[in-house]
Amino acid sequence: MIRTIFLALSLLLVGGCAATDSRQTTADAQEICTREYRVGSIIPVVNCEVPMTEEERRRMIDDVRNSVRPIPTATGAGQNGG
Repeated sequence: MIRTIFLALSLLLVGGCAATDSRQTTADAQEICTREYRVGSIIPVVNCEVPMTEEERRRMIDDVRNSVRPIPTATGAGQNGG
């Protein structure tokens, strides 16, 4: 009985170690992963990102420039609220 359980567990362990991740693509190999610690925690959180292309980077910079426009302020007489 104990031999059967030991044999079954050892086969499961060997099978788990031999398994491969077939979902990995070439994009996964280019990911940049960073390990961050949340405030008050000792457990790291892994964040993986695919680097941006030059076109995406330019588009993001243009979006930021277009979204941060100075708001025109009205100047002149009668604008003091009073």
